[in-house]
Amino acid sequence: MEKQRFVPQLIARHWETIERFIRAQPLLFDTNGSVVSEWRCRNGRRFGPYYRLKYREGKIQRSIYLGPSDDLAEKVRQLLQNLQFHRTCRRLSKKIRASLRIEKIRLQNILLANGYYLKGSEIHKAKSPA
Repeated sequence: MEKQRFVPQLIARHWETIERFIRAQPLLFDTNGSVVSEWRCRNGRRFGPYYRLKYREGKIQRSIYLGPSDDLAEKVRQLLQNLQFHRTCRRLSKKIRASLRIEKIRLQNILLANGYYLKGSEIHKAKSPA
């Protein structure tokens, strides 16, 4: 019974260590990493789930043991999801800016053919030569 008092403290300390590790390497974890659950069998009995953070460094697959705590596994999942969400948003905003540039060029060509031009986001009538 006495061990249970220290379990939340150990989980909190383990969480801090893992969070520091992940945040120290944002380029590694914004593209990969996931929390997986594993079960172990001994003498015909099934134990678990035990959680691991799995990720790749180059071609090498690595893992960090998280333990049996559902709370810790969920916290790590949330942290990874937030990092990977920001990566997705950055990628989408790059695509949006690129497509906007292309569409502005198309609009500029159409306007020039009809005697107008684009200045910023405003359409102006081209001055006729006197």
